[in-house]
Amino acid sequence: LRRYPAGMSYRPVLIQKGFAPGFVHPLTRTWPTPDGCAPEVVEISDEGHGLTAFRKAAQVIDAPLLLFFTSYSRVLASGWLSKLYSAAKSLGQGALVGATGSWEALGGHTEFPNVTIRTNAFLIERASFLSFAQTLDTKRDGNLFEAGPDSMTRLIRAAGGRVAIVDRDGRVIEPDDWPEAGVFRSGNQERLLVADNRTLDYQCVSLRRRTRRARLAFGDRAVIRSQNFIYRWWLALAWRLGRM
Repeated sequence: LRRYPAGMSYRPVLIQKGFAPGFVHPLTRTWPTPDGCAPEVVEISDEGHGLTAFRKAAQVIDAPLLLFFTSYSRVLASGWLSKLYSAAKSLGQGALVGATGSWEALGGHTEFPNVTIRTNAFLIERASFLSFAQTLDTKRDGNLFEAGPDSMTRLIRAAGGRVAIVDRDGRVIEPDDWPEAGVFRSGNQERLLVADNRTLDYQCVSLRRRTRRARLAFGDRAVIRSQNFIYRWWLALAWRLGRM
């Protein structure tokens, strides 16, 4: 966030899940917002899944649109917020946009292709997000919410909303073009806007493992490229040191 400006003003909120009451993470003092706002802090207990934290925060944040990041998120380009916001506006009311998406099936719950906006770095209307009634108490609940038969993406599309991912250049990419987008598990992910632990897992593994992950995501349409070992090693180190 320090390295890459958002491209527009926003209201920063830090969700602290399971911290001691009254504790405020020291990084909030240096959170760089365009208008110099200090983040609000929403404290919740440690029960439930990470998506439980998103839901509880959404209940108390009065804003028309919400952009959720997990603790693993790493912004990779300037204008990240303006690009996601512009994409959502271009797709119309009820849209869902994210930094990453996949077609991967969820075990025996869904069939391939299973269009899914991943539940990290996604922008959604608050009213839509709060309309979802699924239980979010466990990791399995979270997986079902993301990619199950009644996933967030499926419910948005069933209600007439459009879904898309957004790359680091601001391109709005609808589901049929995800395999070739160079974003999530595609090529070298060279157009990725927001990284996380799953994108790193793809980026730093051997070609054999990369191929398996890409095919899980996009089947026969997967676009797979090899990556230099030295670069993979450097990338993993940079991630661990917080330099990415």
